[in-house]
Amino acid sequence: MIDLLYIRNNNFEHTCIKLYNFLKDNEWSDDIYVVLDHDVDDSQRSFIKKIYDVQFITPLKFAMLHSKSRIVQEINNQHTCTTLSVANNTAQKTSTTHAIFLYVYYTEFIEDICSSINKFALHTPCDLFVSICDVCLTQEQDIVYYRNYINSKISKNINLKSMTCTVNRGRDVRPFLQFIDNKQYKPYKYICKIHTKKTTYLSPNWRQEYMKILLESTNIIPELDMSKPDIYNVSQFSITESFNTGNSNYNGINKLASMTNIKIPKNYKFTYNAGTMFWCNNIYCDTINNLIAGIELDNIFEAEPIPSDGSIAHAWERFFFIL
Repeated sequence: MIDLLYIRNNNFEHTCIKLYNFLKDNEWSDDIYVVLDHDVDDSQRSFIKKIYDVQFITPLKFAMLHSKSRIVQEINNQHTCTTLSVANNTAQKTSTTHAIFLYVYYTEFIEDICSSINKFALHTPCDLFVSICDVCLTQEQDIVYYRNYINSKISKNINLKSMTCTVNRGRDVRPFLQFIDNKQYKPYKYICKIHTKKTTYLSPNWRQEYMKILLESTNIIPELDMSKPDIYNVSQFSITESFNTGNSNYNGINKLASMTNIKIPKNYKFTYNAGTMFWCNNIYCDTINNLIAGIELDNIFEAEPIPSDGSIAHAWERFFFIL
């Protein structure tokens, strides 16, 4: 027998959430057919098919198969969701003041980064939030596999609060903005953003050097002012740029400034961190949260592949340090 799932009036992320819950809570046959009455693009359909092993059919085909199906489920309630989560209870209160947000694209770096996080946790308990790109997942190595893998690599005084999957759009920036938009930063005073970036043009061992600065020193927490929005600029990787029409990211930064009602003076010079890894405080995240309120994060980032510079993700890399 076959199983049918009809999903009404939901966005892509909510579709993923509901599929995960239904497949987890019910005994399904090997043949699961899904019909949607809302649009998803080809990359999103490919993601759903790969992760959940389902087939899409048209409403007409659904009607033809209805009488032959063993289970027919209908989903029609809509919520605001951003990613599929297989987390521990993220609503629980936390006793720690520090959170680390890790975006994973290159899975081969997970163990090294977990080692750095473990060194940090030797003197400062922390909660860990992980977002993994959908291109990393396979039927065998799915999101549950990576949750278990990361749990096996982090020390016991680190709580993996959330393990989420996101589509490959906006690089490491969009998942971090979603983390803020979901207000997961709220219980913490200090938040560290890191990711598995592979670029080597900065120095041969730049990622390891970055981790040492941000996580491995015994005195790594910078003096973040808790009375105002504050972000820690790692001077070793700082680059100064001018906000002018000759800059390849000028249009992108201008677009973000317009979206968020930020006024940037003409020929303004700013310093940003290459690599987009930093510590910031809770008030800074509040500022970002207020700026992105009402912005559809799924719509502002270009689809992959994106150029080596000049995309909205690159504009955000610089914009973080303009605020």
